[in-house]
Amino acid sequence: MIVEQQARNRTNNRIITAFGATKCLAEWAEKYNLNNSTIGMRIKAGWPIEKAVSEPVKRSQKIYKE
Repeated sequence: MIVEQQARNRTNNRIITAFGATKCLAEWAEKYNLNNSTIGMRIKAGWPIEKAVSEPVKRSQKIYKE
């Protein structure tokens, strides 16, 4: 926990403000059970911040032929 907290205090972390709260990208990813890269790619693609950090990942279902 202490190492994790120290890592989040680095100056090169991406700080995001959403829903009136400011947290680093890793904290948002942890809160909404997403990958850091998912949130980063969504923001880069132009998603609204609140949607980028909270929208669940839609998993595609593969169809298997028997």
